[in-house]
Amino acid sequence: MPSPLFNLSQIACARPEDIVPACVPSITVQNSCDNPDLSSGGLFINRVRWNLGNDCPDPSDVKGYRIYYKPNIDTGFVFLDQVGAVSDFYDHESTTGQAGCYGVTSLDSLGNESDTSNVFCVVNCPFYQLPNVFTPNGDGANDIYTSYPYQFIDHVNMRIYNRWGQLVFETTDPDIEWQGTNLAGNDLSDGVYSYVCEVFESSSLGPATSNMVLKGFIELLR
Repeated sequence: MPSPLFNLSQIACARPEDIVPACVPSITVQNSCDNPDLSSGGLFINRVRWNLGNDCPDPSDVKGYRIYYKPNIDTGFVFLDQVGAVSDFYDHESTTGQAGCYGVTSLDSLGNESDTSNVFCVVNCPFYQLPNVFTPNGDGANDIYTSYPYQFIDHVNMRIYNRWGQLVFETTDPDIEWQGTNLAGNDLSDGVYSYVCEVFESSSLGPATSNMVLKGFIELLR
């Protein structure tokens, strides 16, 4: 080699950077509709579980997870919380209901965030029951026909008929609050009246939908 040798090449400096996110998790959500232990004392819990699946090339690259929530499928996600890599579930607590949609992302050691997992939506567990007798006699006890305590009901379509099949009362209020009067506001006589009640539950998947139709009899005693 000739001597001296002069280095006339370009000098370029760089730092390696990891911009590849970790694996995308897959999620499921369970609540008291599936597991009664997830509801107590008026507190509702949606348990979000996730896994990386067998096709994740390097699970050790995951250093944490971010959990996102939206109350309705048509709204945008909001950030709920971030947990470490050792966690594989998150309990979302609520006092108002269970309906909602969830998504989870993974984080690597440099903070690269993966795409959002599959979106998993859950609905409320509706409960609605009606009594079969009331006494609208003005004594302050059982004077108004109303439903038992209910949950996750948006509205109803309640229709009450006399023995000849004539409509005497109707309402969309889930509390019913029938005072034993007809459509004109006049007191009805003692007797047995039939009803048909279509129940609409509140849902995270769109407008309230009918999930049950109740039919039965109400005894009016003055």
